[in-house]
Amino acid sequence: MGCGASNIDSGLTIKLTNRLRDASIFLSGEQVECTVHFDSKLYDPDVEIKEAYIELLGQVGYTTSSIVTVYNHTGSAQTITHTDHRIPFFCERYEFYSESASEKSMTLSQFAMANKWTYKFTLPDELPSSLPPVGYRSSHPYIEYFIRMVLELKNWYQNDIRNSIPLIIYPRINLQNELQRPIEIERTNRKHIHIRINIAQNVIFPRIPFIIDYNLENPNRSTVQAIIVQLCQNRDMGTCGHYNTLIFDTDMFDGNDFKGEHLHNKFELTLPTHYLAPTSSYKFGLISGLTQCNPASVTYELIVDVKVSGLFNDFTLKCPIIMGVELNDERPPSYASAMNLR
Repeated sequence: MGCGASNIDSGLTIKLTNRLRDASIFLSGEQVECTVHFDSKLYDPDVEIKEAYIELLGQVGYTTSSIVTVYNHTGSAQTITHTDHRIPFFCERYEFYSESASEKSMTLSQFAMANKWTYKFTLPDELPSSLPPVGYRSSHPYIEYFIRMVLELKNWYQNDIRNSIPLIIYPRINLQNELQRPIEIERTNRKHIHIRINIAQNVIFPRIPFIIDYNLENPNRSTVQAIIVQLCQNRDMGTCGHYNTLIFDTDMFDGNDFKGEHLHNKFELTLPTHYLAPTSSYKFGLISGLTQCNPASVTYELIVDVKVSGLFNDFTLKCPIIMGVELNDERPPSYASAMNLR
């Protein structure tokens, strides 16, 4: 979702200059700083500019589909058409030049002579989390942010010059109190198989391992075929829909059956990606026209499936878990420190 720089054939280059962490990830309330460079060699230097501006945009996107039936002498044919919709809810804009506000005209060569410009955007304290599209042409809403530079040309028959760079923006949330809360869940099935799951804290972070400590009691020595751990992301956008994404799915038994009476073990898990939106909830204001998407929330659920031989012996444990944001400058405590291990 973006590498922090953009350099395509438009001649406009946008580059982030104050990245504190991997990729183009920023938190609400932070400052986004970028430089813009324009190479006018691709254009007629005397072409006049009507308006030049840079903006940071946040928008909700989704795709609708319709079926069009066409009739002719050979019969009928159906065509599926897709329409992409993008509704902005946030915009911060800086105007470099406007023909209506200036007494002098500006050409592309004059604009390029400034060489580089630096722009700073301060993000609001409250913003919805970036949410990538769910597959290609998905009807489920997604949330995206980007910085866009536009040179509107004076002549109507000439294409405007523009370029953009995507950003990942996550809400800033205080998790210090949440880190002190361990997770403990347990359940027994009809075969008297009992499992207890312990996790040191109810907050996990992308790319940082966390430990699942489990005790399994199997007094009848039934065949336990697997203990499968899943992490699901739940995206809710009000009446616009709900979508679940499976983040990982792994077997703590690694394909081996267990027939003993007791098993105590620890299993280390690391999330497979650092592009995971933190647990959060946001409400769009009335002016945005997006109240049907309220609340825009992201939650996570840890699911443990115990697979036992025989009919109707499987059972499941579920618990909510909080996703934090892994920061290079604010690393969370290690498992050992959270558990006060020495």
